[in-house]
Amino acid sequence: MNLDDYISQEKPISEKTIILPKNLLNFRKFGKTIKPEFIDDDDDDLKKCYDLWKVSEGLKLKEIKDKIAEIEDFSNYKKVRGIVHILSQLSQLTKSEENAKEIRKFIFLQGPALTEDEKERIIKEAEKEFQTKISEDKIWGDINPYKVLLKAPELSIQDISKIYNLSLACGIALLSYRINFKVSENIGDIIRLSKKLGLMYDSTKEGWISVFGPATLIKESTKYSLYFSILVSKILRKKGFEIEIETEKGILKLSQEHKKFFPEIEEDVKFDSSYEEQVSKIIQDTFTNINLTREPEAIFFREGVFIPDFKLRNDEGKEVLIEIAGFWTEDYIKKKIEKLKKFWESSQRKIIVLASEKLALSFGNIKLPDDVIVFKNELPSLELIKKIKEIIPNTKITKQKNQTQEIQIPDEIKDKIREGMSVTEFQKILQNYKLDLDLNKAAHYLGYKIEWKSIFDGTLKKEK
Repeated sequence: MNLDDYISQEKPISEKTIILPKNLLNFRKFGKTIKPEFIDDDDDDLKKCYDLWKVSEGLKLKEIKDKIAEIEDFSNYKKVRGIVHILSQLSQLTKSEENAKEIRKFIFLQGPALTEDEKERIIKEAEKEFQTKISEDKIWGDINPYKVLLKAPELSIQDISKIYNLSLACGIALLSYRINFKVSENIGDIIRLSKKLGLMYDSTKEGWISVFGPATLIKESTKYSLYFSILVSKILRKKGFEIEIETEKGILKLSQEHKKFFPEIEEDVKFDSSYEEQVSKIIQDTFTNINLTREPEAIFFREGVFIPDFKLRNDEGKEVLIEIAGFWTEDYIKKKIEKLKKFWESSQRKIIVLASEKLALSFGNIKLPDDVIVFKNELPSLELIKKIKEIIPNTKITKQKNQTQEIQIPDEIKDKIREGMSVTEFQKILQNYKLDLDLNKAAHYLGYKIEWKSIFDGTLKKEK
């Protein structure tokens, strides 16, 4: 019996989401249906584990393990070990000994100690080498059995039961390749979460959303299985949820009637939003008559659901939506655009999709719609601006003020700039001098403004 079956040395994927490992998933199968063995605060095994853990502060985990072994048997060992896994993750334990691995390696390289004298000699050599007192705890202090339980979690037994149930559901999600769900409240934050986790989504039957990850299209991936688990934990906290978790072992179906089994705490997941920040800055620094809304409401239409990252609206009420794609395939993008065409026809709204080559799962002779801007490293600000002006022709360009001190342009360039010069020529001159500057700011510094003549180019005009 291995202590690692009870207590994982892995940290939770976040402060509030703990996932049970596969070997501790306690469920039964009825045909193609998976039935998880959820517990409540009246569960006898939970009470025994909870009470034992509370009175074990100051003991090593290997000592607690011996007591736990008296509780479990063949019929309940997965449940008991799962409960202890939760308790250990929520507890404060002694820190790992920093040099434990090096100390063990040094001692083992000395060869076998067949007598007490040889053992004492090797220990003394280790103490001399590492300048510290060597004990059993020092040698093994980086692995769980030798860690000490300093403080048990200050949570009620009901809290522990609900965290266990959520961890069990999320553990089953580790096995999943597709999640189908619907909720009775705002769905936008769930779709945005799936996008930021790199999971693609599509609408299925009425009101249902299907989410799948790139692992579905390539091979099994622990990374994306964990992402599915995070998504499941979010859905289970929503009102009126219905969820189907599809796995190779069967389908787990949960609904609002199961909500009593799960905690109410809200997950706080943070992501890299650098692309979103760049898009926001480009638009706000460029246009004066466009109102920018980040993360607008989900848009439902007969062919599906769409969650834009931005909504741009000018003074006349004309709109363009912008989505930054996560992981994607050619087929995925094309289907998304095709679905939205019918939406565009009725609403008169257009969409721009920004897709990074780094996140492409299939690449080659790809021919994507004009509405998709594919980029390699940096967001193509000029191309994005042109596309916005194509859709909203009456946009006004910002006059950059109080920012001239940020720009350094050699005097010799001034002689080469003239009124009426095209933006393309202006950009080439800056590039020849290896100046990576915002075109509007550079033009303003030199006493010009950019006047767009078409969606593809503009000219420099003297500022008055």
